[in-house]
Amino acid sequence: GQRNTIAGESITLTRRGFEPAEISRGPGRFVLNINNRSRVHEVTFLLEHETGNRLREVRFAKGKLSSRELLNLSPGHYRLTEVDHPDWVCKIEITAR
Repeated sequence: GQRNTIAGESITLTRRGFEPAEISRGPGRFVLNINNRSRVHEVTFLLEHETGNRLREVRFAKGKLSSRELLNLSPGHYRLTEVDHPDWVCKIEITAR
């Protein structure tokens, strides 16, 4: 049935940064699909709460182009960045409902 379907969000890293640059969604589990189209071969993504609390680190080995991360985030504001390019930011807002 439908209950087993987990919503997904897709983020693509390009040579200019993340697309989209912002995501807003309600609470609960979701799959974050991260795609690397930046031509940077080895990237490491960091997911942090706005307080600076590091929640997840995702390393892409050379040649890896995508990853699926199952997340369950509390309401609040989060940042997805790439460690070597801190100006590449995707803001993730989890709303209360």
